[in-house]
Amino acid sequence: MSDATWVPLFVTAKVPVELVNKILEHGEAQQRNDPDDLFPNRWVLVQDPEQSTFSTPTKPPVHSFTSGFVNASAESLEVFVASKFGEHGLASNGRSDWIADDAFAVVDERTARDNSILFYVQQYVDIIRQAEVRKAWGKDTTMDKLLLKYAGVDSNEMPSGEDVRKLAQELKNENGSLVVDPELGDVEKVKAQLDSWLSEEMSDVRPVWMEVRLDAVNAIKFTVGIWHIGLDEALINHHDEFDEHGVMCR
Repeated sequence: MSDATWVPLFVTAKVPVELVNKILEHGEAQQRNDPDDLFPNRWVLVQDPEQSTFSTPTKPPVHSFTSGFVNASAESLEVFVASKFGEHGLASNGRSDWIADDAFAVVDERTARDNSILFYVQQYVDIIRQAEVRKAWGKDTTMDKLLLKYAGVDSNEMPSGEDVRKLAQELKNENGSLVVDPELGDVEKVKAQLDSWLSEEMSDVRPVWMEVRLDAVNAIKFTVGIWHIGLDEALINHHDEFDEHGVMCR
C-alpha cells in the first residue's frame, strides 16, 4: 500500500446523512482520543463521480446529499480510485499529501444495521498467499487445497501422485491455458513443470484487491494496523481481532 495521507470514503446505499456523519464522527473521535496522534482522521468523503474538490479530511456534519455511487460495485470503485487519486491525482500537493488510489472504504446497507464499513486494499501477493487467505476464511476451492498441499503450505503430508495429476489437469495460468502439458504422462515430468511454474509464481507478486469489514468506531486504528502488517496477514493470522460475524472489532 502507498503512503497516502487520506482514504476515500464512498456511500453505495441509500442511507440517511446522519449515518454518514456518524461514521465521520467516529474518525474525529479517534483522533481526539489519541494523545500520541497515531490515528488521525483520514476519511475523505467522495459524493459524486464528477467531484473535483475534496475536504481532507471530511469533518462532520456534512449536509444531506445524494450519493453518485449508489449500487456501485467494488470493481467500479477500484477503477475509479485508480484513475482519480494517487500521488499525482486529484487533491494531491505533489509531495506528501494525497488521497489513496490503492485503498478505500464503503458505507453500505449493512452499515446501518451493525455500524460496520467495508475497507478495500490493494496488496501485492503471490498466488499461494491468495489461496491462504481464502482458506483462512473457509472460502478455499478444491484447487486451493491441492495447490497449498503441493506447495507444502497446508500440510506436512507429501501430495500423492493422484493429487499431482488432479492439480495438473485443472491448473491454468492467467491466459486460461493449462500450466502443464496435458500430453505428459510421467508424474515426475508433471511435477517438474509444476515446480517451474510455482517457482515463477511465488517470485512474481501482483496487485490484488482484498476486502475486510471494520467496526466503524475504531476503523481508523484498524486501517493503520492493516497499513503496517498487510491485510493478507491480518486475514490469515489475526482471527482474534474479528467477531463471529467477520467484523474486525478488537
